[in-house]
Amino acid sequence: MIARDFSNQVYFNWDDIRSKRELIQDSYFFERVNRIDESIPLVIFDEIHKYRNWKNYLKGVYDRFAEEYKILVTGSGRLDLYQKGEDSLAGRYMKFHLMPFTYSELTNHHYSVSYFLNHPFRFQEDNQTDYGLWDDLFELSGFPEPFLKGEKDFYRLWSNNYQHQLIREDIRDLTQIKKFDSLEILYSLLPLKVRVNLGLFKGKNFN
Repeated sequence: MIARDFSNQVYFNWDDIRSKRELIQDSYFFERVNRIDESIPLVIFDEIHKYRNWKNYLKGVYDRFAEEYKILVTGSGRLDLYQKGEDSLAGRYMKFHLMPFTYSELTNHHYSVSYFLNHPFRFQEDNQTDYGLWDDLFELSGFPEPFLKGEKDFYRLWSNNYQHQLIREDIRDLTQIKKFDSLEILYSLLPLKVRVNLGLFKGKNFN
């Protein structure tokens, strides 16, 4: 959606073999963008942190092209971990976390902390809770892809893929853990250990 505000844009994804080949062959491949007008182009680097020398690469791009291009770097939670330690990008970026959708965000109801503390089971100040939306969030999660898809079967596939990626890729790349089967069992047990059954009933007044 951010890219819609830019007439000229370039999207790079390290997971795409064509994008990867393009960067290896020409570090400044984005200079070849076919510009529609004279406005500043947006260059999106997705999953670039998987590139071994990504920090120095982005540092060089920023130092050379900061006045000519807008640069957006996106990726998974691993991006935070890879940023720790000696940071060659210090002073060159602003970090934003994109969180899953919340009930308040989707209904445009933003109430104060004090109200929440006094009425923790009211999801709207007018007490007109949208239980259908609440059920969707509970069953599909607030992650944009499964929530917007709106299908339970798709959510199950997405959730399984997310679990696989988290354990078999993210944790594998960041730790020395070898027994992934045991880790998957532990992961599957966590919801059973932390789950709290919460009954929500229409018309129920929690004061």
